[in-house]
This record gives sequence, structure tokens and C-alpha cells, in this order.
Amino acid sequence: MALAAGVVPIGAASPRRRPPKKLGVVVIVAPPGARTPQGIGIGSAEAELKVAYPKLRRGPSGYPAATVPGNDQAYYLFNARKGKVVEMSLVVAEQDCLKVN
Repeated sequence: MALAAGVVPIGAASPRRRPPKKLGVVVIVAPPGARTPQGIGIGSAEAELKVAYPKLRRGPSGYPAATVPGNDQAYYLFNARKGKVVEMSLVVAEQDCLKVN
């Protein structure tokens, strides 16, 4: 299967997990330059993330996660290092690949 550069099939990291057949795509990793409607993107300060999403909670592997405003069927998952957002994804809330606590 040929994939676009930087695209990893869901479940590829774990041979025990398979992508859900009913839902199809459940995670979209944001490309460089993408921003949430609240202005958060790669390079945003972690302090800005906390202001934009005051109800942050811990997602998979302890990463910060926030419900998408106006859409409780999805959440943003952020990865921050050294005080900056380095990666973010849009994730379907009800699926069996990633879970938010």
C-alpha cells in the first residue's frame, strides 16, 4: 500500500491493534502550519495551550487533550516538549485505538 509522505497507517505501531473497520479514519495528524480555531498550532507555547483549552485533560500516554469546542464527538491531542507544542492531532472520541482519561 502506498502512503503519502509522513502518513502512517493507524495500528501500524502495534501489531496487536487494527484500525476499526466501522469508523475508518479516526486520527488526523496536523501538518505544519495547521492551527485550531483557537489559534493553537505547532510551536505554540504550552501556556497558550492552557489558556485556549482551560479544561485540558490527560490523553493517551499522558499527552494533553481537549474536547473540540462545539463537537463532543472529537478531541485534540497535543504533544508538548520544552514548553512548546510539537505535534497535534484531531481524534474521533468513540473509537478503540486511543482513549482519553
